Amino acid sequence: MHKRKRTGGRRRPYRKKRKYEMGSFPTETVLGPDKRKVDRRKEET
Repeated sequence: MHKRKRTGGRRRPYRKKRKYEMGSFPTETVLGPDKRKVDRRKEET
């Protein structure tokens, strides 16, 4: 958190984020078999 001092000066963070504090995108795991759809259409010539 970057708060300011009473005098108006900026406080610097004393360390950077650790790896376990980082956010990340969710891993969208799929459980179960693949869902396949039969696509029937007229063949182009």
